[in-house]
Amino acid sequence: MRSEFDGIESAFWNTPSFYTTETDFENIAYQFMENYASQQKNLSAGNGAKITDLDVLQLNVFLAEEGGNKDKFAFKCSFAVKPVQYDSPHWWAFDYTSGTGAYEGWIILGFEFRLDRDGNGYWHCTGMGTGGVTLD
Repeated sequence: MRSEFDGIESAFWNTPSFYTTETDFENIAYQFMENYASQQKNLSAGNGAKITDLDVLQLNVFLAEEGGNKDKFAFKCSFAVKPVQYDSPHWWAFDYTSGTGAYEGWIILGFEFRLDRDGNGYWHCTGMGTGGVTLD
């Protein structure tokens, strides 16, 4: 039961939505990653997904609707996390690399994220995966 709770608590869709007047998708993506890091740092004690730090290593917007629609886009992001429990089974489910050098003890992950803006101007993460994220 704890494992199920941990998975739900740490899920991308629980990352708090946010409002911004920013129009540059890359800047919006970085703001999302800050919110995502904050969510993961503040998980319940004992959650195997809990981290103490997150560094974005590479981020690029790769999908945006043509014609000026500024309400949804997707980006790829490679990032390093410093987990509280490095050997947690939570991390085994992902395609990850063990950090080296300055990132010794960290886990390196890469995901695609989709962000959508609602009618009130708030951005929400509506998709996350290792590939195949679309705007459909």
